[in-house]
Amino acid sequence: MILVIILIIAPVALALYFSFSSYFKDGDLKSEKLIHKHNNLLFLAQSPLILIKQPQIHNFLNKEFPYYQKLSIDEKRKFALRVGGFMVNTKFSGKEGFVVTEEVKIYISAAAVQLTFGLDGYLLENIDYIQVFPEKYYSRMSEAYFKGEYRKDRLIRYSWVDFKKGYDMATSGVNLGLHEMAHALELGMLESNSTDGFFENYYIRWRSVMKKTFLEMAKENKKTILRSYAKSNEHEFFAVSVEHFFERPQEFKENLPDVYETLAILLNQDPLQIGKSPRIHEIPEIENLDFPEHTEKMCTNFSIGRFIRLIVRIELVVPVGFVLYLFHNSISSLSFILTVSLTLLSLSAQKFLQSAIIHVYDKGMTFTNPFSLRKTHRFGFDNIVSATVNISLTGKKTLEVYYTNKGQFGKKTFYLPSAYDNIKQVLGVLKEKNIHIYDKGLR
Repeated sequence: MILVIILIIAPVALALYFSFSSYFKDGDLKSEKLIHKHNNLLFLAQSPLILIKQPQIHNFLNKEFPYYQKLSIDEKRKFALRVGGFMVNTKFSGKEGFVVTEEVKIYISAAAVQLTFGLDGYLLENIDYIQVFPEKYYSRMSEAYFKGEYRKDRLIRYSWVDFKKGYDMATSGVNLGLHEMAHALELGMLESNSTDGFFENYYIRWRSVMKKTFLEMAKENKKTILRSYAKSNEHEFFAVSVEHFFERPQEFKENLPDVYETLAILLNQDPLQIGKSPRIHEIPEIENLDFPEHTEKMCTNFSIGRFIRLIVRIELVVPVGFVLYLFHNSISSLSFILTVSLTLLSLSAQKFLQSAIIHVYDKGMTFTNPFSLRKTHRFGFDNIVSATVNISLTGKKTLEVYYTNKGQFGKKTFYLPSAYDNIKQVLGVLKEKNIHIYDKGLR
């Protein structure tokens, strides 16, 4: 048995390792979160297939997919891995006699990855099935012919002739593949299946920016570089904008600069500067922003009492170690309890020292960490786009503030030691200022 492993299995394993070792650089599989949406064990079994398919995916995209051809070597590796991951997570089927080949799967998966390439998560959580027809098809439900559609029962349908035409005519501004994937991305986010926290927050800004152009097209019948179908509703405006964004970026930017720039930040990519992220998380501090002390509305406080109570509870664990020691006469029991106690105490102290005090004023708010030498972070309510509250399973609370400064967009994260009631008061003030809040823990 051992001889079989040495002579057969080991050489195969080594060959696979050296063939695909480049795909493991910088923890690609881990960083890309190539997990199965419904069954991680299933993905674990299928993940070797993703690596084995990488040469086929790369060769096909390098020949047929213009977007892929413009990427750097590292970006191509990332893109090809995501295509493989999307293929594993999606069930493809042909309709009306159409045969779904591996090339068809790669092409359609690449359209999804192209759209989500700048996002943290590339899997469209609200899509499980993709049906491909040879050409436009008749829908009994709608009693009409379609070239493609996104449906809320986790399904996308494509006419292959029209899907292919979108990429064959790469500068037409009409791309069925991207159009339906855009619907899946946007509507999936609205259904709380967002694949990217930043997208979820910045979407509010996108809606406010696109509103003006959309209303001009819909109510005033104003012509823009976007085709008239964009004025059907706000969702179609987004999907058509995505098509123009990738196929006619220069024209889009020159004619609708605000809409273009906002969409670039939303998707975290710019077709005119491939490889450069439009999102800027570390931007200059907001200067000359002072709030008079008499306008202070509230101030959160450190939960020193809770911290002390936690320490007491941890220290109560120590006597348990002595009891175990007396009964079992084993120093290992005592050592284990002491190690656990010191570890919990260290984590609690670290969390406490990193936390910020929040001062809320009439026109803004400040975040100050009294244990840090860094200056106070100041945000005017006019600068804050949205905020997200996160509470981990261990009880760690953070507040992510998304803000603008001098035309740039940034995000800062603060640890919160305060009691739930204090945090809710802060969120209440933000809501009064019409600042959108995403509550991912407080109930």
